[in-house]
Amino acid sequence: MRKLSLALAVLTALLFVAVRGASAQTEPTSAATLRIVHAAIGAPGVDIYLDGQAALKSRDFFSEGALSLAPGDHEVLVVRAGEAPASAFVGKRFNADAGEAYTLALIGDNNVRGLLLKDRTSAPESDEARVRIIHAATGVGAVDVAVAGAEPFLQDAVFGSSTYIDVPIGTYAFDLAAADTGVNLLQTLEFSFEPGWVYTLVVTGNSPESVWVQALVDRAAP
Repeated sequence: MRKLSLALAVLTALLFVAVRGASAQTEPTSAATLRIVHAAIGAPGVDIYLDGQAALKSRDFFSEGALSLAPGDHEVLVVRAGEAPASAFVGKRFNADAGEAYTLALIGDNNVRGLLLKDRTSAPESDEARVRIIHAATGVGAVDVAVAGAEPFLQDAVFGSSTYIDVPIGTYAFDLAAADTGVNLLQTLEFSFEPGWVYTLVVTGNSPESVWVQALVDRAAP
């Protein structure tokens, strides 16, 4: 079931990239992009307000959406679906640079926090792909991440951390293990990493038995 969930996540991500790319072609090149990722397992559906105006409605766990921003200062508020901005439980103020992309990841369980990240969408080397690992799993502790059967390439990643790494192109799975014990938490399905593409893998769940991965595509090579 976990492998099926990851497969569905990949399909969703590819559709999202197509929509995001089409939007980018119609927006001025100076516009910035903000992606909202609801990765807070057990948290309710949310509405997103941008600069005091409703921007995204009824976003449930495992959903995402993108907003186009003019360069400059902005405020993003996250509320329970149907509630007013005054009841926001996550609020972020930031300055959006022209042409840049950002991700606001909602992480945690009942106690939700917002992780605002600047995306790296520049192309990696021609024979590599770029992967960002976001640790959004509560009740798990630090994790090690490795290509299946190999030594970890990311060690002691803690809750709330975000790390980019360039990986060889190819098709392979990842192992996620508890950093303190080495006990394997999850082996993902095999994933095809394409040259020049940029991906985000969100590690989510609320216990060692419920860890899984939400896969997103940040950049598809031409």
